[in-house]
Amino acid sequence: MSPNIVRVTVAALFAAAALLYVRWSRDQARNAPVAPKINCLNNLRQIGLAFRSWSVNHDGQYPFNVSTNSGGTRELVSLGGDGFDVNTALHFQVLTNEDELRTPILLVCPQDQSKKPASKFSELRPENVTYRLRTAKIDRDSPNQILAVCPVDGNTLYLGVADSKGFARVDDLNSPKETRKMATIPDGSQSPIMTTPVSKEDITRMIEADGGIRFPSHEIRMTPSGLSGSLNGGVIVNVGGDPRNGASWKYDLVFGPDSQLAFYLRGAN
Repeated sequence: MSPNIVRVTVAALFAAAALLYVRWSRDQARNAPVAPKINCLNNLRQIGLAFRSWSVNHDGQYPFNVSTNSGGTRELVSLGGDGFDVNTALHFQVLTNEDELRTPILLVCPQDQSKKPASKFSELRPENVTYRLRTAKIDRDSPNQILAVCPVDGNTLYLGVADSKGFARVDDLNSPKETRKMATIPDGSQSPIMTTPVSKEDITRMIEADGGIRFPSHEIRMTPSGLSGSLNGGVIVNVGGDPRNGASWKYDLVFGPDSQLAFYLRGAN
């Protein structure tokens, strides 16, 4: 067999193998479960849900409002001059005693290069926590109070937020860098992107994991964000309730064009 024929045969075999690999990879990606992207706002969402879950078993109180004799951390509260607690790691550690937080990774912002996740919660130290807690006069019914802040990118977790009509809302998360674009009028340099970075199935799975409720597809309403602001390529989502009454919605969400969660507001049950 001539060298040219050998070269052509080998090239053909490589091409066939590459084609098969591409098809296999595509099938694997299509069949693989969709994993939520790890970002700071998702971490804060899980932290907020952990505090809410803990409070359900403690008369609506958060750990820093409950005595250590009853499993809380009230005697460990120590506020710094900026109003944030210096013993944040201890408050988070109590949540893990009842399995409210599942992994120490949630306590470190992916953008924070100065912190590393603890290998296990029993070894949790301040150097393993990005997020800062406000523990003074904060409970489930505190209106418009900040519970936690990410000092790296400014993401904020509110609990017990009330809207203008007094309807109780909880678990309010905000990524200022992204949501600020929502209030900025488009300059006309780009056409609105009408595709959405997440699907209704993605939303359904996320909400079901959060609250155990599976909303039907017709109750998940999605609007491309580029139609109203400069966050082009993202999507505004409201779930449940009366479409004409925002105060009745169970969830208000905003995802950026990279499919990262930028805003999360969960209505009271």
